[in-house]
Amino acid sequence: MPSQGLGHRQVARWLLGSTLGLGVLGACTAGPGQLPVPSPTAVPSSTVVPASTGVTAGQCRATLQAFLTAWQREGLPPASVRFLTPAMLAGSTPQQIALRSATITSFTPQSDKPGGYQAELDLGFSGDSGAWGQGPNTRFVTCVTTPDGIRLDLATSP
Repeated sequence: MPSQGLGHRQVARWLLGSTLGLGVLGACTAGPGQLPVPSPTAVPSSTVVPASTGVTAGQCRATLQAFLTAWQREGLPPASVRFLTPAMLAGSTPQQIALRSATITSFTPQSDKPGGYQAELDLGFSGDSGAWGQGPNTRFVTCVTTPDGIRLDLATSP
């Protein structure tokens, strides 16, 4: 990982991305059962609009729940493509994480970040949980609007 010139959010996103196993670009090159991993890439401002311009807290929470439900039912790769921001979908490192159960136990606004929320999750996995961890998890969620609808940006720190 290049460490020079990156802010703490970029480093956190890189760390999250390198362990989540999410991605689109690598989907074309990943082998069967492999999942691409995101890297911190910039998304043109014309593509993404901050949540403060129209996504409500209820819509953001519902989108997070829909992502978790899709992950449980369909697997991480298709859920990621449908619900995560383009920035979260860049890169390619194989990894598979099977989500067995997911509950949002708390979803509160971040006072210093319009459109940002702190989500407390209770997650259960079959096998390796990767960077998520079995049981309680905290994720910082930002919902953005794209031409394809509301998308999630997930991080382990604000």
